[in-house]
Amino acid sequence: MALSPKVYTWLCGCFAALGSILFGYDLGIIASVLPSETFLETVGHPSDNQIGLITSLFLLGAFFGSAPSGVIADAIGRRKAIVVGCVIFIIGGTLQTAAQNLHMMMAGRFLAGWGVGQLAHLAPLFQSEIAHSSIRGRLVYTWLCGCFAALGSILFGYDLGIIASVLPSENFLDTVGHPSDNEIGLITSLFLLGAFFGSAPSGVIADSIGRRKAIVVGCIVFIIGGTLQTAAQNLSMMMAGRFLAGWGVGQLAHLAPLFQSEIAHSSIRGRLTTLQQFFLGIGAFIASFIGYGCYNRLQGTQAQWRLPLGLQLFPAVPLALLIHAFPESPRWLAMKGRHDEALQTLARLHANGNTSDIFVQSELADIRASIEKERQESEGAWSLLFFEPSNRRRLILGIVLQFSVQMTGVSAIQYYAPAIFQEVGFDAGKTLLFQSINSIIALFGEAACVLLVDRLGRRWPLISANAISASTFVIGTAIIAIYPADPDDPSGGNKSAHYAFVIMTWIFNLAFSAAIGPISWAYPVEIFGSATRARGTAITSMAAWIANFMIAQVTPIAFHNIGWKYYLVFAICGYTNALTFWAFFPETKGRKLEEMDEFFKHSGWFVPTAKFTPVSATQRENEMREGNAFGGEDIVDSDSKERIDRTEKV
Repeated sequence: MALSPKVYTWLCGCFAALGSILFGYDLGIIASVLPSETFLETVGHPSDNQIGLITSLFLLGAFFGSAPSGVIADAIGRRKAIVVGCVIFIIGGTLQTAAQNLHMMMAGRFLAGWGVGQLAHLAPLFQSEIAHSSIRGRLVYTWLCGCFAALGSILFGYDLGIIASVLPSENFLDTVGHPSDNEIGLITSLFLLGAFFGSAPSGVIADSIGRRKAIVVGCIVFIIGGTLQTAAQNLSMMMAGRFLAGWGVGQLAHLAPLFQSEIAHSSIRGRLTTLQQFFLGIGAFIASFIGYGCYNRLQGTQAQWRLPLGLQLFPAVPLALLIHAFPESPRWLAMKGRHDEALQTLARLHANGNTSDIFVQSELADIRASIEKERQESEGAWSLLFFEPSNRRRLILGIVLQFSVQMTGVSAIQYYAPAIFQEVGFDAGKTLLFQSINSIIALFGEAACVLLVDRLGRRWPLISANAISASTFVIGTAIIAIYPADPDDPSGGNKSAHYAFVIMTWIFNLAFSAAIGPISWAYPVEIFGSATRARGTAITSMAAWIANFMIAQVTPIAFHNIGWKYYLVFAICGYTNALTFWAFFPETKGRKLEEMDEFFKHSGWFVPTAKFTPVSATQRENEMREGNAFGGEDIVDSDSKERIDRTEKV
């Protein structure tokens, strides 16, 4: 019996989001792998820098994975691109699980990151392109498509989390040759570096071969990286795995929200694209408990770190294999002139398969008009992206947003929480428990964002969450400055104050997870036009990974040299982030993707003085059913007061 459109939509969305579990799991599990004595022995007792590299190689791989994900997705489709990301992640996870040395572990980390980077991009990309505007029965299929596309985020979250439990493992350190401090740091940061390089070509790949095929590419790279990490026999193998895993993650992290935004209607686009962060949280949640259990129950064995690293491969495999069971982005199909397929996909997503539905036909006309207009204005997506003023503005906003996310301090907390908590007097076992609790809190915050983002919008949640995160760093810094841990005191100092510091990190994580993290994926993919979306978001993803890599590399050095004063940087940046969002980031809630070009062309840079008429997705759908593809007159430029009649564009 065929699935109803509602069930099919939900299935597609959820399945597409599976990649986020990989991301989240890695985020959580690495924290429990790194302290493992057997892991440390297996990888040759890496130095602190090598330990850091084990973590950052995943992110480096994610960067490289996200780079080509957009091009891959456009060239081979969203589903095939997801398969590629899954395959890469599986290889990376396998290498980590079977790692016999530091090099094998790092290789696995890089490849797993590559796969995650690709999947994290492709999932929301796929989800956005299949989503419908309302929550009536027709939307379930869209939600399922979006969720499935987000599976790549699980790779990201898992890998980022699991490395923290791998690096302290003595068996791991022995296997990779007891790396130096710099090599330990490189294990962490190579993942981020891989994510940077993975995200760089992802837009071109997504545009060339399609969103689905680009996701497959990201999965494949991640699988290679994960396999190298799991099977690592030395430091080089581990680092290679970290880099490739990061590459895959970088590609997937770009492609997922890109795909999600292109299947989504404006009424649920925010919810669908924020699934990226939610699935990332699921991955981190799984990683935290697997890492905690393996670290404490499998001490002295290679399974202490190989098992949690190997488990990251599992979400990548179904994502790579099954992504083609879900529809390609209708906007990518229209870009390639495959209008009949685009119409059928839109009908499947939004009208129970009825290609005669007026909304579906108006939506396709809307998409085609937008694409044709962009082609007339420029011969290529790159020139349109860099030389058209409104596109350049959007590119700047996307890059600023991604850098601002890292300057909240989230990466410092995620990657070095065990070291931070140990500095204030808690042992390794308790710090991993704190990490597990933190992952639960994050899930609640991410779930709240998914439920509320299309009601509350993007702008004010970002402003308020950044202000809250900055305040937690102010309070936490004051606590550590006044009540530092005393190594000469058997009790470790003022434990109540130290627990209060831990609580501040939890509150920070709640604020980040409820707005900053999820919206950072949702906002960039919805502000670009069809011709520039994949490549523009690839660049913004690269900005995210390079900023992430920078924080991962600087944090251990900063902690060593200036200690608690380093937290003040994040406190200041949190407040400046809030001010920046208030001044320059317009609200996009309720607007269709095809109206974003006109919206940004005719709205002022300084948002508080610009005049915007609020819109709703229901209003937009009604207008389209009446034959007005771009909706009514609601954009007023703050200087020229020019009203835009978009109904003439079709």
